[in-house]
Amino acid sequence: MPRTRTLIYAASEGSAVKKGELIAQFDTNALSQEREKYWWHGYRAKLHDAMLDRDQAIKTLAWEHKSLVSKRRIIEMEYKQKTYKSEMDRRRDMISLNSAVKDEEVASNKIFQEKNNWDIKIRDLSNHITYFNNKAFEMDRYISNFMIYAPGQGFVFYPKIQTGGMIRKVQIGDNLEYGQVFLEIPDFFSMLAEAEITEENIMSVAQGQNAEIIAEACTDKIFTGRVNSVSRLAKGKDDNKYIRVFTVKIKINEIDIEKLKPGMNVKIHLFPDPVKNRLYVPAEYIFTEDKKIFVYGFFGHNIRPFLLPAACLIGNNYFFSPGPEQELPEKIIKPDKKLKFFLKKYKGKWPIKNFIMKSE
Repeated sequence: MPRTRTLIYAASEGSAVKKGELIAQFDTNALSQEREKYWWHGYRAKLHDAMLDRDQAIKTLAWEHKSLVSKRRIIEMEYKQKTYKSEMDRRRDMISLNSAVKDEEVASNKIFQEKNNWDIKIRDLSNHITYFNNKAFEMDRYISNFMIYAPGQGFVFYPKIQTGGMIRKVQIGDNLEYGQVFLEIPDFFSMLAEAEITEENIMSVAQGQNAEIIAEACTDKIFTGRVNSVSRLAKGKDDNKYIRVFTVKIKINEIDIEKLKPGMNVKIHLFPDPVKNRLYVPAEYIFTEDKKIFVYGFFGHNIRPFLLPAACLIGNNYFFSPGPEQELPEKIIKPDKKLKFFLKKYKGKWPIKNFIMKSE
């Protein structure tokens, strides 16, 4: 099966939908034609004809058997009534009676064999019908995957995606890849505003920071929020790849679906960072092991590793916010030949006492 499908129907952006309502559909003509081949395979007509032929054949053999039974009964009555015949005549009548009985048994066996033969043929046709029906139902289920229904009530929103060699919202006729997200029905109880912050200003943004949001379509209402996440890596701006920006998502506190809807342009004002004691470490000082990020630092005259809690890479620095009771190193050590020598010698033996005196 192809990995892309053509979009032939999509609910208009901003339209209100109910749970179970069709919101998008892809072209399935080729699949429908294949499904029709499975459904109209001709075996039903063959089965119908076979059942008619079986009934006719059994009926014909039944009439033959019935006439032989009548013939045997007549011969048997004549044999019992004519006791005065000679021995030779009686022997001849006995032979006729035995022959009639045999003919009756043969006719009865013919009916049994004919029924078995037709049962085998009809069973074979029924198996073919079952097989093709299952294939048709399987195609029905597969086709249903290309019809998208709303998982809940809400408003339709189309995010910008990579399609047709451009970053834009989808249109009817676009070829979309399997698993590509092109439509959203946002949860109004957890709406997010998204902003792009340049690398020159990202140092003043932190998770938990308070914000104000004003929709350009409704400037008389001020929404409040809090920075929910800050992207770890910078990306090129859509209209200028040379400008590096970080994606910041702000969770909006208020719910007002009449004035604030998905896809609206908003203005965001971030308040000063409420996070205290926010520190950073240059990326070249960092060690990583088992998905942990740490540095080596001096604790008095000792040296030991210091784990960076919830470190976030912003530019060339790792930012972190230590806990209130977490002991901080007096100084972090830049990885050089001297440090690597002692790490190789004392790895696993922490703390290394009197590191300064030994290094000197």
